[in-house]
Amino acid sequence: MSSIFSFYCIASACCYLLFGIFCLVKNRTRRINQLWSLSSLMIAVWSFGLGMVVSADNLQSARAWLIIHYLGAILIPPTFLHYTFELTEVSIRTKKQLFFWYPLFLAFLFLNFFKQDLIVRISSQKPFFHYYTDVAPLYYVYTIAFFLCIAEAFMVQAQALLRKDIGQMRRLQLVYMFAATSFGFLGGATAFFPVFGWPIFPWGMYFVILYPLLMTYAIVRHRLLDIQIAVTRTGIFVLIYCFVVGIPAFLIFQMRGILERQLGVNWWLLPAGLFSLLSFSGPFIYLTIQRRAEAVLLREQKAYQQTLLQASRGMTLIKDLNHLLGLIVHILTKTIRITHARIFLSDSEGEQFICKAAHGDHHKQGNDGIAETAALSQHIRETKAPLILEEIQAQGTASSKLSAEVIQEMERLDAAVVVPSFVQDRLLGFIVLGDKKSKRLYSESDLDTLSTLANQAALAIENCIFLTNFEQQQTHFFQAAKMADLGTMASGIGHQVNNRFNLTKAGAEIMIMSSLPRLRKYMKELNVENEGIEGVLASMEKLLKSINKNCAHGGEIVARLLDFSRLSEGFKPVSVAEAIDSCLRLWECKHDLTLIDFKLEIEANLPKVHGNLSEIEEILFNLLDNAFDAFTMKETAWKLGNLEKPAVVPKGAVWLTAKETTSSDKRYVEFTIADNGLGMTEESKKKLFVPFFTTKGAEKGTGLGLYIIRRMVDAHRGKILLESEYGKGTAFRILIPISNGQEDGKNPVR
Repeated sequence: MSSIFSFYCIASACCYLLFGIFCLVKNRTRRINQLWSLSSLMIAVWSFGLGMVVSADNLQSARAWLIIHYLGAILIPPTFLHYTFELTEVSIRTKKQLFFWYPLFLAFLFLNFFKQDLIVRISSQKPFFHYYTDVAPLYYVYTIAFFLCIAEAFMVQAQALLRKDIGQMRRLQLVYMFAATSFGFLGGATAFFPVFGWPIFPWGMYFVILYPLLMTYAIVRHRLLDIQIAVTRTGIFVLIYCFVVGIPAFLIFQMRGILERQLGVNWWLLPAGLFSLLSFSGPFIYLTIQRRAEAVLLREQKAYQQTLLQASRGMTLIKDLNHLLGLIVHILTKTIRITHARIFLSDSEGEQFICKAAHGDHHKQGNDGIAETAALSQHIRETKAPLILEEIQAQGTASSKLSAEVIQEMERLDAAVVVPSFVQDRLLGFIVLGDKKSKRLYSESDLDTLSTLANQAALAIENCIFLTNFEQQQTHFFQAAKMADLGTMASGIGHQVNNRFNLTKAGAEIMIMSSLPRLRKYMKELNVENEGIEGVLASMEKLLKSINKNCAHGGEIVARLLDFSRLSEGFKPVSVAEAIDSCLRLWECKHDLTLIDFKLEIEANLPKVHGNLSEIEEILFNLLDNAFDAFTMKETAWKLGNLEKPAVVPKGAVWLTAKETTSSDKRYVEFTIADNGLGMTEESKKKLFVPFFTTKGAEKGTGLGLYIIRRMVDAHRGKILLESEYGKGTAFRILIPISNGQEDGKNPVR
């Protein structure tokens, strides 16, 4: 029995030493790793010394190993308490207790080397072992100090577990520590029984091996298993380990004499063969038992993971993007039972990730979006793996320079986990998940399942986007074909239609200017004064003026259609200053600019843009014309009571600015035309670029101006952006690409 016990103590010491070195190598700069390695070293010295004491063959050797044994035993309590303080992050005031414990145990250590008989002595009269520790005068003082120090460590752990301000990962680390400490010290405490002469074998020593396994795992690994799973796996491993090593060891140390008598010099073949057989079968037995045990413990987790995998396989059948995204977040929140889920996708400009779908608790505002260049986006691209907030927080002090920003952005999004969706190497978006309602952490298998789901979702989203774009392109091509036909028709029959308008307009003008005055003159010469006839003549004059006005309006529409059909084909470098100057000269001829406040700001040394001069002039002129009319429309709204009139009426104002800017890594000149006029309602903004829609009324607007402007901007491969608020004003931003010095000779986009 003592031989097996000695063998196990020495093997346990080797495990402690290896786990301590492994933990230190993993992160040499982290203080918690350093203290755990120191504590493991002390336990290794204690266990190794105990194994050598009980296996010693003479008193002198046993006494020498007893000194080594208590070198570790004396330093275990203060180093373990120090390690506990560090892991639980206690206050500096609490840590000052170490100034009491370290000197006390160092005093015991001094006595151990120079006055050994005051603390412990060796004895050959203890139960179960030939040599073992015996009580000396100060042994009781040492034992009380030992258990008080360890008890304080347990109390600190318990207080930390009861705190509500610690994260789930840190809480699980503390649970690991508490479980490991319980196994380690309660098992190790049984070594005291023979010291006091109690006839109880220290069986608990066989479970001490659980302590370094659990603690090293909790310190080194950030993605921790549920403690039940960890203890189950470790327990199964220890049992198999004892089974594989213990039976051959029992044959070697306890039955060697019998084996030698039966097998002679080849007695060792039986334990060696048995060890080989058990070593070969041990892993299979371990995996079989582990799978069955985890199937019971992880029944709920396996169920929802299977549901998510089934859902991921059916995603590609959904064609509507909004329906797909809504279904994903709904399944995630309900299946995993988490507080909330959100999906962020890259916008059309490729500048930021926008929240496209959300489900669950929205007590924090985290839907603002994340820029493509943000720290979180960069970190996702670098790792290409799920990010866990608490894991990054735990690594924050010693990890990459982006950690602080990544943590800040994840907290803003209220994200416990961020799961990226990649299409090849392109980051399509990511899924933001909240905490589990059960307060458990996301396991490794959870993250694998979520990654599979995210990758399948990426394919399904790409499919939906492709179908949506295809439908939009088909609609666009159909509309373009219609407008091309309209342009051809306008070009072909515009002249004929315009002739009819001109003829009708001319006839109405002749009637107003000649026929009606002559008729009134004849009536006067004939002394015919009849109110009824005069009323008819007045009605005729009013009708003729209306015909004249509508003919002019019809001619304007025909002219706009002809302009549209004759969009210039020549594109070349265009001077911004020249385009603005030419536009303003024409605009000043049409409007009296003294009626408004006009401000012009052009950035110095602007580069030329790539486009058509006449079309750029047309774009700017129409927008300036609309801006001038906007304040008149605001005054009309005041008169009609549609808008509250301020006590101090401001003067109409129009601003025109031009500056260089960058969008999606492309250089543009940005023209901004803003006014303080009537502004637009949300409904008007939606219909603004629809052909024949106008806010000016049928008498003044054709509804084609902004539609053609947008077509012109598209032809320049530019962008038109609108900002407007009803009652406050409107601002158009036109982005025209900067020229590279080439002349295309044709319109790049039609």
